[in-house]
Amino acid sequence: MHLTKLLVAITFHFNEERLGYLEAVASELGSFAENIQVVIITNESNPACHEKIRNRLPTLSSLEIFVPKLLGHPYLLTWSHMEVFRSYFKSCDDISHFLYLEDDILIRKENIKYWLKGREALNAHQIIPSFLRCEVGERSSIKVATDITASVSFFWVPKIKISSGYYYANLPQPYQGMYLLDRPLAEKHLFGLSSSPDFGYWAIREKAAQGITFWEVPKGCFSKNFVGVEAIKNSIDPGALIHHLPNNYANNPETKFGKIPIDKIFTFSLFFKMLEKKTQCQKLLKAPFFYILYQRSLRALLWRLAQKVKL
Repeated sequence: MHLTKLLVAITFHFNEERLGYLEAVASELGSFAENIQVVIITNESNPACHEKIRNRLPTLSSLEIFVPKLLGHPYLLTWSHMEVFRSYFKSCDDISHFLYLEDDILIRKENIKYWLKGREALNAHQIIPSFLRCEVGERSSIKVATDITASVSFFWVPKIKISSGYYYANLPQPYQGMYLLDRPLAEKHLFGLSSSPDFGYWAIREKAAQGITFWEVPKGCFSKNFVGVEAIKNSIDPGALIHHLPNNYANNPETKFGKIPIDKIFTFSLFFKMLEKKTQCQKLLKAPFFYILYQRSLRALLWRLAQKVKL
């Protein structure tokens, strides 16, 4: 799956103190694709403020600043990117991917590669690869999960096995503060129920970043979002990690968010214990005596079933 032309929409509620975050986020965008269009969505219509934004984003050759009309409540600024995406979708059929970002989430080229690879691997399962926001506190170099508040057993969560050591797992807290969709997925989202402010479970600002997280969720899953896991290393795929630049949750002792280390999100003990038991059973069945016993028992069962069918 190839990314040919990327449209990026970034919500930026104008604040000069946050221009540094916006600059850091924008500095990486040019490496994602040869053809990229960036739209900064802001509440500020003052040309002087727009000039300040442009001065901090010199690496972007194709930049548009969009100010929504009749915004109403400030919280609805995050939803204004829908208007931008729909307009570009209809007028530019060569856009292959749509990326929505909050102004303080750092996405790198390896994150895009991770998503493209995962999209191809998971397409048949009707689920999508997702990211995990992470932070680093002032007093520690340990990466923590921004939005995960409790460790979960890898054995119990829904998951898809890609290889002996790599899985995609479905976390019960899938918020990521952004979304990336290819054109077919974007069409479903932008012109479907998932693009309505009334759809989903989160607060109004957070819902704007949910994309198709809760759209047509497979039975037994928490959401449509699955994160890559290197089970052999007991860790999240590094390509899935995106940095929440302010690190405000990690540095706030009063909140439960930003406290779980990335390598503690999943507990693997039960998973590997059951995997070991499965391997032992498979080896046991391959032993000559047990293999013959197993085959005879299976034949006997099939014979009894055949007799019942005749009756």
